Amino acid sequence: MEPLTRPFRPVDLDAKAIGSFDLNALAEQLSKEPQFEEEGRAGVTLARDAQVSVVLAALRKGTELREHRAPASALVTLLSGRATFVSEPGSKRTEMAPGTLVAFSAELDHALVADEDCVCLIVIGGRAGGK
Repeated sequence: MEPLTRPFRPVDLDAKAIGSFDLNALAEQLSKEPQFEEEGRAGVTLARDAQVSVVLAALRKGTELREHRAPASALVTLLSGRATFVSEPGSKRTEMAPGTLVAFSAELDHALVADEDCVCLIVIGGRAGGK
């Protein structure tokens, strides 16, 4: 397994490629990046094609991925730490522990708040028409 180098080239799934990742090692590397030190978060897109993107994100305690919308249905799986998934403009909260998966539809306003240092794997479906 090679270390994370920037710029990182995600596995292009359109090219009949196979990739494997040591998520724990990558998460540790993300937590040492300048962006993590400065902003409390860092991420890397691991694989993508017109149908899906797979992103690994590390968040420092107290950091928030501010409310936004995904372009397609998505999944967030917490790998370590604790976080709170907030949806429906702050009205619905899902407490997340390692192994928790939240699935949600496209265009749903949502945010993720790191209650502890945490790492999550985010899978986002492709955009309509594969664009």
